[in-house]
Amino acid sequence: MGTDLSDPAVFERAYDEHSRGVYNAAYRIVGNQAQAQDVVQDVFMRVWRRPRSFDAGRGELGSDLRMVARSRALDLWRGGQAAARASDRLK
Repeated sequence: MGTDLSDPAVFERAYDEHSRGVYNAAYRIVGNQAQAQDVVQDVFMRVWRRPRSFDAGRGELGSDLRMVARSRALDLWRGGQAAARASDRLK
């Protein structure tokens, strides 16, 4: 697969090939289907908006996408943890 992610056909193939792995990476962290789906959307919207941000010299596209998904999922998880602590303090 070519790596010109600004080409809609290449982007579509990348989504088809990697969205499941991105979802699984996110789900393992957040444990919630809706949040994992949100992470998939965030990751691929980032790629769609900045297709040239992927550098094939740094590694394989799927690995890069899963790393971004893990980072985003951890952000969501930490936000949820902080919200739970704040809620506990208000009780």
